Amino acid sequence: MKRNLNIALLLIASVGLIAGAVSWGRSPQIASRPTNTSGLQQRVRSAIERASPAVVSIGNATGTIISPDGLVLSQAHVTHEGRNDGDQVDVFFSDGKKTTATLIARISSADVSLAKINGGGPFAFLQLTNRAVALGDYVIKLGHPQGYQADRGLVARLGRVICTEPGHHVTDCLLQGGDSGGPFVDLDGELVGMVDSSVGLLPGEDVPYELSAALEDSRLLRFSNASGPKRGRTLLSNIPMSLTPVAELRPYLQAMQKGKVNEPITKHRIPDPIARVGQWPNEPGPSLTLPRCDWMDGSRHIHKLIGRTGTRIDGLRQQLIEIVVNDEQRCMGFMIEDGLIVTRASTLPDEFKLFARSGVVKEITGEVLAISKSLDLALIRTEPSGLANYGPAVEASPIVGTLVFVPQMQPSSARMGIVSVAERKLASLGSSETKIPALYDYEFAARLNEFPVFLDTDIHLLQNESGSPVADTEGRLIGIAVRTTLIGTRVIPADEVLKWTRSVTNTTKP
Repeated sequence: MKRNLNIALLLIASVGLIAGAVSWGRSPQIASRPTNTSGLQQRVRSAIERASPAVVSIGNATGTIISPDGLVLSQAHVTHEGRNDGDQVDVFFSDGKKTTATLIARISSADVSLAKINGGGPFAFLQLTNRAVALGDYVIKLGHPQGYQADRGLVARLGRVICTEPGHHVTDCLLQGGDSGGPFVDLDGELVGMVDSSVGLLPGEDVPYELSAALEDSRLLRFSNASGPKRGRTLLSNIPMSLTPVAELRPYLQAMQKGKVNEPITKHRIPDPIARVGQWPNEPGPSLTLPRCDWMDGSRHIHKLIGRTGTRIDGLRQQLIEIVVNDEQRCMGFMIEDGLIVTRASTLPDEFKLFARSGVVKEITGEVLAISKSLDLALIRTEPSGLANYGPAVEASPIVGTLVFVPQMQPSSARMGIVSVAERKLASLGSSETKIPALYDYEFAARLNEFPVFLDTDIHLLQNESGSPVADTEGRLIGIAVRTTLIGTRVIPADEVLKWTRSVTNTTKP
């Protein structure tokens, strides 16, 4: 009884703080949409920096601090699976500090929950936006996929709102287990919504036809199908997820804050997003779907955004090499120096053909000069062709939120994303293998941290695009893409690539 009274008093005291954080009196505003790379990059970096301290790992997934006294918003299947109100749960901050929180309330039918951090404060927290999310808006997903990992920390992904319905939106950010309960923020770093359910596979009949058709034809779904295991026909990770906007979350928050939640304790498993694949609102309203060409990986969107960077990306495109076996592209290569091609080693077949596309398609000959198993890179020597140097590499590792591009074969075509996890060097290889839940124990899970140094991006490359160069907005080399991961593409940093290639060429000089 005493504990329930304390919790009730705590909830009453928290209502005023939350109301202040929500900024109820502020007039709705329309979020601006940057039309160039520099403007977008600046706002993405700033939003991530502002929001990250308020995003925590809770219950082996994600939550958001929404008040200075430490109220944490998450999902019921994250916090209350096997736990009840009043129980304790571990919390990790983005800086690695650990504490505990008390479970306050949950609404299982809406998969929403509330907890409060024990002691300390005031805490960094996210304001709940007072403006509606609009079709085409940029959003940033922050979370702890696979749960908290000390050598990785928070993961960021940039996307756009590709479908809107009253109370139910979809983004083109790819998420996975552990992202549950985590926030979507806008370019001002304000909370605009929380993860809801997956829509990438087996969409229900009530999912808008335009969205269903676009997903079937999208790079997102092809990336998903190529990157994860399936339970029957249901993908277990890397799926586009819907977003519950703040306007829909407020009534649940108010009910939990006022202690008006009186749900019976259920013994059955709380449905998680995977179990709700394809479920759309019971009463779907008018829907709007962004054309595929305007998504983050859409041609029209990239063309609009690249601007003057286009020429520099095209310069990198001139160094692209297709590596082909039996008329089938197996991977990409990059002419890092005239006469030297670097590519991913583990997808390089014993016999292959090389095709350069600088101007016209031309078959060239080459032989493997060296292989680095630790970096999964191969260096191929070919005849010099007078090709210009690719230009400078970045001098320092880019920070999280830096815009990055992977040039494609088509003129002025590229894939765009951000650095989702900054460069890190691991003291021991495979240090996080034991942290991977059994659910994700498949072919590449054991290799998640096999490289001595690497960074991650949220770009959705397919396996046959590994070996491609990754560049920043100035066209400078960031690194070489070597692995499809659960959150995008893993990259060996440019300085490590150059260090290795130079060591090889220095020892092979006559």
